[in-house]
Amino acid sequence: EKESADALRYWATTGRTGADSPLNLENIATGRRLVTKLWNASRFAESRLAHFTNGVRPAVLLPTDRWLLSRLARTIAGATAELDRYEYAAARAEIDRFFWSDFCDNYLELAKARLYSEAGAAQYAAQWTLYQALLAVLKLLAPFLPYITEEIYQGLFRQWDGASSIHLASWPSEQPEWIDTEAEAIGETLLELLRQVRRHKAERGQSVGAELASLRISGHLQPAQRASLEMAMVDLKSATRAKQIVLEEGAEDGGSQMLKDNELLIEV
Repeated sequence: EKESADALRYWATTGRTGADSPLNLENIATGRRLVTKLWNASRFAESRLAHFTNGVRPAVLLPTDRWLLSRLARTIAGATAELDRYEYAAARAEIDRFFWSDFCDNYLELAKARLYSEAGAAQYAAQWTLYQALLAVLKLLAPFLPYITEEIYQGLFRQWDGASSIHLASWPSEQPEWIDTEAEAIGETLLELLRQVRRHKAERGQSVGAELASLRISGHLQPAQRASLEMAMVDLKSATRAKQIVLEEGAEDGGSQMLKDNELLIEV
């Protein structure tokens, strides 16, 4: 009575096939946190998809969108392969990593400004990416968390996806055309910039939401890299709370340094 069926099923999938799995309250608690996080992420998505009409892939996706879709394609392929080998724990761990790190911790923070913006191409690109990623996550997690995924599917995705139940819906199809190594490289650069800004704020006792007067990014950038970073500026400004971001030529030593009050230089 204390724990939900989903949390118990989560614990039951932590062991290897054929191996004994002693009761582990910590794993059950992790399952409970995942259920809560999935619900909260879906509530946020519901508010941002209120006027969304699922349609064709946007003509232009920002680097952040392409990065997430590439990571999603790899996650679908990897988790499906693990399930085909009956490696349930490995499949669930791969889905967990994508949902917690790529989707919640990074993409939602990077794309939040576009999701809150007025209707337009940039907002639709973020909405379409959010829709694709969260629906796929729900379907991937449905065998492990059948109740919460069904609840969210009925309330949010059934109107677009069309199945009467998530457990009757099609399994996420592998999307090799979404795999984009260039976007993954730019995505990793964006995440490293975000990590350094967060570390900079933490070292000064500032909240993640504290404003940064200026963020200067220095390095020998190839034209394609510069163009991709410039396209991603709206997302990076939103996530770092930087009032301005400047790309400049410079060294590639890495690291960051404070230039003057509330101005940060990061070398890439």
